[in-house]
Amino acid sequence: MFHATNLTDQPAVLAPTSPAAATPQTTFPVSKPDKFSGDPDQCRGFLLQCSVFFDNSPVARDQAKISFVVSRLAGKALDWATASWSLFSNWTYARFLKEFRLVFDHPYEGKVSGERLAQLRQGSHSVVEYTLEFRTLAASKTGVGAVLSRSTGSPMKLLPIAFYSH
Repeated sequence: MFHATNLTDQPAVLAPTSPAAATPQTTFPVSKPDKFSGDPDQCRGFLLQCSVFFDNSPVARDQAKISFVVSRLAGKALDWATASWSLFSNWTYARFLKEFRLVFDHPYEGKVSGERLAQLRQGSHSVVEYTLEFRTLAASKTGVGAVLSRSTGSPMKLLPIAFYSH
């Protein structure tokens, strides 16, 4: 049987074995995003991965962020960057992102996600698959807004929509 009095018999020594153990790590290694070729359906995911990479790296200067993003481009996206490279030296990262999104962030799914959300049915899919599809469409920029603002014959009548949360 264990006795609590035995805990005080031994002195507690908790010394770090190395300097790295003494300092808590505030970041963790994050993979670089895959190359972006200009596919509009991949733009948001690519920019999200870049943002996660920057949040976990010491890259802070706007020019360094722009250079990193350009280094991850291929195909049509690289062609755009090559043609625009001389402009980038005067841009902030926010301006670069704005221009990048104007060129590449117009996915087909975004244009029709509201319609797809309005027509979504579970059918033979599992509840998990249906919920994933619903949440993905509802999270898009146009998904919920398009469904909520779509009229059903009367200009003031909105379509009902249900939200699931646990």
